[in-house]
Amino acid sequence: MHVLTFYLVGNMSMGRREAYEWFRRDYEHNDTIESNKRTLKQLCVEAKQLGEQLAESRNKISTCTILWLNHIKRLVCLLFFAAVHIGRLLF
Repeated sequence: MHVLTFYLVGNMSMGRREAYEWFRRDYEHNDTIESNKRTLKQLCVEAKQLGEQLAESRNKISTCTILWLNHIKRLVCLLFFAAVHIGRLLF
């Protein structure tokens, strides 16, 4: 039973509860409401999956950025030591 339905129905007498369920069942827009609830649940599932994919992608980008920066640091060090070494050979 839905939480709101439980809250509304849980505090009602048996007769009121039965009348409420009868109203819900026979309400002309009930099919639309139920369809919208199913659609909303599916959209929530999809949004959760997309959020998980986004987090995974951010982690991959972060890892790649760290690896790239480390590579750049190594290249700078190599170029510096190469320049120092060439400088010694020239003078």
